[in-house]
Amino acid sequence: MGVALASVLVATSCDGGDGGGSGTGVTAPDPPDSVVDVPTVTEAPPPPPDGPIARLVRRQVEGSELPPGVRYRRFDELIDATGGISIEVPASWIDRDVGPHLIGSAEEPFIEASPDRDGFRSSFAVPGIQFSTLSTSTTVDSALAGFGFSEQCDDRGERPFESRAFTGMLQVWHGCDDTDASIVLVAANRNESTVTTLILAQVVTRADLVALDRAVATFRILEN
Repeated sequence: MGVALASVLVATSCDGGDGGGSGTGVTAPDPPDSVVDVPTVTEAPPPPPDGPIARLVRRQVEGSELPPGVRYRRFDELIDATGGISIEVPASWIDRDVGPHLIGSAEEPFIEASPDRDGFRSSFAVPGIQFSTLSTSTTVDSALAGFGFSEQCDDRGERPFESRAFTGMLQVWHGCDDTDASIVLVAANRNESTVTTLILAQVVTRADLVALDRAVATFRILEN
């Protein structure tokens, strides 16, 4: 994703670790009913060729053809160090940080996972994901506006996003550094809550779209 993504979302590590378009919206599938209290490997059910997020992203980047990549068959549920958020990521994305981090002026729950976080942060060749909550003063619109990749990618627009528990917007940046890589942002509020969540993913292959579908279907704010 070329350093910009992580450096904007993550200002400082708090634990010493590494640190507009319009159209049809998308509805994410319901998340699982249970939450485990430690990172656990879970078998992925056979996914459809494209889930709802993957179909939307592929429509947004019509004309590009991602390589298939290696199918992700196992996923881990990651819970951040504060116990505040969780998300499922491919088990092969073994380079992980579960925060928390200082984002702006507030310490926030944070999760990052990739096969290689250095490569994820410094290039558009490595897939990965970041997930965090943001301060209550951050809206969905301002969360998306905080990321600008116009010098590296083409803005393919925003679409409404909705799941059982969250509503917000999804934005796609594509063709980053003259490749077929995409950056996908999902900013959403939990229903009847002012807390804004933000997912930032880098997609390099079609398999990464399946991983993104899984992440968007399973991200959640945990009750402490």
